Amino acid sequence: MRDPFDYPLEPMAPQQIQAEQKDRQARSSWVVTAVVIFLAACGLFLLMMNWMGKESQKTLGGEPGVIQDGVYYLYGNGGLTLPGQVNVPIGICAYTPGQEPEVLVSSQDYSLDPLFPCWGMNTHGLFFFDGNTNALYRMDLTSRAVTQLYHLPEAEDPERPAFLFSLYMAGDDVILLFSNGQDGWYVTLDSQTGEVLARQDDQPQALKKPQKGTADYEIQRLGLPVGNAGEFWYAYPAFSDPWLFFVKEWPNENPDIQTYHAQLWAMNVETQESYLVSEDVTPYQAVTDGNWFYTCGGDTNCYQLEYNDQGIPCGLTLIEERI
Repeated sequence: MRDPFDYPLEPMAPQQIQAEQKDRQARSSWVVTAVVIFLAACGLFLLMMNWMGKESQKTLGGEPGVIQDGVYYLYGNGGLTLPGQVNVPIGICAYTPGQEPEVLVSSQDYSLDPLFPCWGMNTHGLFFFDGNTNALYRMDLTSRAVTQLYHLPEAEDPERPAFLFSLYMAGDDVILLFSNGQDGWYVTLDSQTGEVLARQDDQPQALKKPQKGTADYEIQRLGLPVGNAGEFWYAYPAFSDPWLFFVKEWPNENPDIQTYHAQLWAMNVETQESYLVSEDVTPYQAVTDGNWFYTCGGDTNCYQLEYNDQGIPCGLTLIEERI
């Protein structure tokens, strides 16, 4: 048998050798370029994440809050949580226009779950519950003193312990929703004394319909259009008696242009007359007391409402951006 290696090798032409060398060089150059681009993209991404993480930590986020006596109370979550960022929620904060926000209830001291309603306010103070202890607390907004108002009794079935799920405010009452993972029930408390006023399995009547003094109440009472209504789209971000603020949006007259026009209006719910407030600030979530106007969403911005000589809202002045 002939040795398999006993064959003459055809010499490669110089042109073929040069072509293969160029091909290897091109492949090598492409790999190096790809690696450089990849590393540069990773570095840029990490820099952007670091910058965005630092920027997000400078804000309280955009959760809707409550205005009381000129102070805005909200659950501050430090902005958007990004990959690789440990963004611990701050807790319940108070913001006075022109001043630094104050943390009233820290999430490091109490287990606050912002995914569900965990706090509320009325004239008797700030109410919140601790998910770890199933206890309801009230903070006196003058002294900042915190007292326990209610504690869930021991479960009748130790294998199915109940936990506090949500908190709702209804005038002078606090309504708590409990669950044991299978059944749920409501407990209504007097917000001053903590006395249990009712315990029921069905949803309390106070939660079945919008409460007076809210945008939802006025929308329902007046039968106003919501969402798409003919050629316009309507949203109602805020209410402060007698002004119901709403956003009116409509498409561009040219159907080939995919842009929309939007304006912020104020309706007097007593006369049902509407007035243009702004074409620059058009929030779909907002909180106002008739003086201060907070836009919510990704961030919280503070504005002051402007009125004309007739007492009609006519503009917004930016006080602070990204609180």
